Amino acid sequence: LNDKSFAILGVVPFFAFQRNYWALKLAVKFADLVTGWKTALHIAAEYGHGELINVLLSHGAAINASDSSRDTALHCACRAGHLSAVSALLSWARGEKANLLAVNSLRKTPLQVAEFSKTENQDQILTLLRKKMLIAK
Repeated sequence: LNDKSFAILGVVPFFAFQRNYWALKLAVKFADLVTGWKTALHIAAEYGHGELINVLLSHGAAINASDSSRDTALHCACRAGHLSAVSALLSWARGEKANLLAVNSLRKTPLQVAEFSKTENQDQILTLLRKKMLIAK
């Protein structure tokens, strides 16, 4: 993560707070460009910003966009052990849903990533993912 990424994470919530939706959409698109392969959604997921995830998704962020390792934001949230981010991604109800079966470059799904990531919230994340997978069937 570089300085530009941190700057973008500061700009996006600012525009959301100001209710400047045109600028927010522009900031989301710009964030995708300056952070390389990681989108603003990936970064918010990695750092556990559940509320920011909802803001980004409501302004057009692609929930299943993949980074250079083919990780989605859900992979990132599961790896980092951020229950609020995983929950925000799984509960997104408008438009496209988080792909629970997406595989990254290591051929791992978000569930498999969560199984190998020993974090404080690992059990709750695994339960949430498994429940969501049963509902989706």
